[in-house]
Amino acid sequence: MSIAGTIILFLSVLLHELSHSIVAKSYGIRVRQIMLFIFGGVSDIEEPKEFKKELKMAIAGPAVSLVLSAIFAVFWWLTAIPITSTSIDDFYDAALIMINGIFFYSSFLNLILGIFNLVPAFSVDGGRIL
Repeated sequence: MSIAGTIILFLSVLLHELSHSIVAKSYGIRVRQIMLFIFGGVSDIEEPKEFKKELKMAIAGPAVSLVLSAIFAVFWWLTAIPITSTSIDDFYDAALIMINGIFFYSSFLNLILGIFNLVPAFSVDGGRIL
């Protein structure tokens, strides 16, 4: 479960940063690189000349994180069925519980990632939005 959760978190951060880059590229703004760290990432993008472009670029990351959170929450809800303890399918029940936990973890972490990035501090997206 921890390996799957770590991979999903890494991919979620990558998608968050890619969304900034995709919006920047759509405006013809140069994206130098995307750097991923143990607790997040940074898109190295040229400063846009217009504030509306910067606003859309900044909002893209948290928006993707919140959408991912909602998608994982739906899968968490879909896999949260009552488990019968006397069932013959104990392996199936245990696997479903683990998958359900991974979906919950992924939904929660993407929610935290999206909300944290909306904090109005300069080093995160919320500061750029502000």
